[in-house]
Amino acid sequence: MGSDNNEQQDYLREEESTESLRNRIDKIIAATSNHQKFSDTGDEMQRLIHELQVHQVELEIQNEELRLAREEKEAGLERYTELYDFAPVGYFTLDGIGTIRQVNLSGAAMLGVERAFIIGRKLQYFLQSKSLPVFSQFIRNAAGFPDEKIHNTVLSLKGNPPVTVQARLHINEAGDEYFMAVTDITEQKASEEHILYLNQVLLTVQNVNRLLIREKNPDRLLQATCEIMSKSGGFENAWIVRVDENNTFLAAYGSDAGRPFTDLELFLKQDGIPWCQEEALKQKDVISITDRPAECSQCPMSSFYAKKISLICSLRYEEELYGTLSVILPEIVALKREDTDLFKEVCDDVAFGLHTIGLEQKGARSLVQIQQNMMQLATLNDEIRNPLTVIKALTDTNHTEENRKIIEEQIDSIDYIIRKLDLGWLNSEKTWNYLMKNYGIPKPDNNSGAGQELNDRNPGH
Repeated sequence: MGSDNNEQQDYLREEESTESLRNRIDKIIAATSNHQKFSDTGDEMQRLIHELQVHQVELEIQNEELRLAREEKEAGLERYTELYDFAPVGYFTLDGIGTIRQVNLSGAAMLGVERAFIIGRKLQYFLQSKSLPVFSQFIRNAAGFPDEKIHNTVLSLKGNPPVTVQARLHINEAGDEYFMAVTDITEQKASEEHILYLNQVLLTVQNVNRLLIREKNPDRLLQATCEIMSKSGGFENAWIVRVDENNTFLAAYGSDAGRPFTDLELFLKQDGIPWCQEEALKQKDVISITDRPAECSQCPMSSFYAKKISLICSLRYEEELYGTLSVILPEIVALKREDTDLFKEVCDDVAFGLHTIGLEQKGARSLVQIQQNMMQLATLNDEIRNPLTVIKALTDTNHTEENRKIIEEQIDSIDYIIRKLDLGWLNSEKTWNYLMKNYGIPKPDNNSGAGQELNDRNPGH
């Protein structure tokens, strides 16, 4: 019973569908230009149904193609949006006065602000003051020379930390939109600046080495070293603290005679060595101070160079300790290993220079002592001959044969000693010649005193 009902319902639905299709066909036929009448036969109906089904399939295929094309375009748009937003380059669309109309995520990241707060604001708001005139000229050049497709410049952004970028600008054909591609060159710029800084430090090292060759006064050497290090561009300021073998302050030298150095010198005289200098004296390596108020608050330099990097190193040659050398680095420098290595090289060179000067001073004192000793030798010859003269006179007045014989024996002994002294004097001639040639120490006049008398006793001299 239920089966019969279902078959009846299916038959009724088919009849309704056929009637509806017939109505649609009648409308289509009525819309044709020739108004051709078709016989209402079963075959004709089947043919029309088939044609409509074919047309329906065609429409479905076209619809699927359109759907796929739309999805492909949407996927392409999505890919383009991802490429635009996440490209490593910042993209900006500006108007003629620098107002930001569009920006990708990379560009917003360079500015350090969310994209929603950037649109509608002028790019000038995000530039450092030194880049404002550069950007204004950049826009004017682009507007004034529209035939030049690409315009380039370097800008500094206010980001945290600040960002240096290379900007490339292109104007649309209407001239009312500027498309700017921005590349972050902060690291590249920092590397270039650091290379320039290292070249300045190398020049400082060369100048200090030239100074070490010609300067033999330790005070002038240390003062000139500080001046060279600050004036060559490698360092902002430099000062040297000289100590004795007990690390007691002796003297201070500085490139800046103003208040910072004056305060430091007064502190060293009244309060002694500050902590930063004491730490440097304890070790051979370079120590760096990035926050003086926190690390060495007692140092007078803390208030003047609070946020600047300073390097300190002991002036040490083997076991000899002469003091410390301190410098302030320029603000552009991001401290690296090669910076401390070059600074250590300067400190070692200065310490070796002080060591060499000390040796030369000791050698000069030793040579003076040698000169004095040799003069004493000549004087001793004279002092011995004087008693001989007296003895000879006594011999002539005393006719005792025994006494005369004893005196003559003593004279022969003294004469033997004098001959040995004469031989020493002759050998000392080589020493004098060496001293004259290498140190400019003059030889005593051979025509005076003991020298002449020795020459008389030694005709071959």
